[in-house]
Parts: sequence; C-alpha cells; structure tokens
Amino acid sequence: MTALLDTTEEWIRSRTGIMRRRIAGADQSTADLAVRAATRTLTSSEPEHVEALVVATTTPDRCCPATAPAVATRLGLTGTPAYDLAVGCTGFLYALATGAGLIAAGTARTVLVIGADRLASLPHPDDRTTVPLFGDGAGAVLLRRGSTDEPGALGPVVLGSAGTGADLIRAEHPGRPLRPGLGRPHLGCCPFPSSPKGRVFTTRRFGLGADGYTDTSQGDRQ
Repeated sequence: MTALLDTTEEWIRSRTGIMRRRIAGADQSTADLAVRAATRTLTSSEPEHVEALVVATTTPDRCCPATAPAVATRLGLTGTPAYDLAVGCTGFLYALATGAGLIAAGTARTVLVIGADRLASLPHPDDRTTVPLFGDGAGAVLLRRGSTDEPGALGPVVLGSAGTGADLIRAEHPGRPLRPGLGRPHLGCCPFPSSPKGRVFTTRRFGLGADGYTDTSQGDRQ
C-alpha cells in the first residue's frame, strides 16, 4: 500500500492507527465473506438450531433481495428469518443489539449475527486520504438465551447517531466484485487533518443500575 500510494507506513499509522488491511479476492462477494465467517462460528459453537440471522453490511451483493437470505440458504438455514442491517461502521454493534432484542422478545432463542463488507474497492486507488481506511472482511457470533452472570453474557449496547455529519462520507457500491464496464463507484470522504491533534473526539462512560442507564462521566473527555 505504501508503494502504491507514494506514502509511508508512519504516515498511515499516525493518522488512522491502522497497521494492516485485508483485501478480498477479485471473485469474492460480501456473501462469500459472510458465509465463511459464519461457517467457522457454527463449527466452533455447534448449536442445535439457529432461529434468526442478521447480516450487518454496507456493501450488500445487491439492493434487492437482501444478502442475508442467500447467506442463510448457503448455510443450510433456508426458511430461517434473515435480513440485512445497513448502519455503516457501527453495523455490527447494531446487529448485536438487534439480535439480543430478538432473544429478549422471545422471537428467537439463538441468533447468528454476521458483519461483512467489501469496502476496499470504494475509494479511488490513487487517493491516499481514503484508501488506508477501507478493507474487506467478515466476522460472526452466535447469540443464545442465557443469564447475565454467565461468561460472555452480552450487556447493554450504547447506540447513537449523528445525521448532521452525513456529508462527511458517502458511497454507493454493491458487495459484488466490480464487473467490466460497470465503472468505479463514487466515494466522497473528508480528508485527513495534517495532524492527529486536528481531530477531536468526545466520549462518555455509561453505567447500568437498577434505574437503567446513568451517565457516569466526569464531563466530556476530548
């Protein structure tokens, strides 16, 4: 990457914190990545049944039908409720919360949650302000009904959104590999600041008590 972009590893790491990226094969789709990750999860967990499947992805194989049902079928789960969830970078967290909600509501006892994306083909290959940010990959977990004191129990997920920053990054692209004549998708993204200090992050810590969520932060941390 450093040779192709005429930059250095230090330049990328100091601005993004990223040390390496994975790139999918030219013939691999988002569904391919999802199936591979899910297969490993199901092999290690050996569940008796999977009653719902959620795929978090910003790069589905197509707009319609969703990628999740195709993934379910390839996993031998035809007929299982399956749907996509498109939330961008936080998609996997939203999918976790959604899966936990299905279990809490009694809709399903086990939910397979997958996060999968092919993002490396979004930016122009010569644009060093965006290329280091995007890679390809997938991960999966199996959620099941249990108790809060069990090892690995899923706690509350703190979610949020900032629609006012929608213009900072935008893209349209299918999860399938680029086809001849299709052309490169458009990507709009804010440039990196000249220094990491030029970017400000605000974080809050949350605790969960008998009365629900409580903001336990001592003011915003920047």
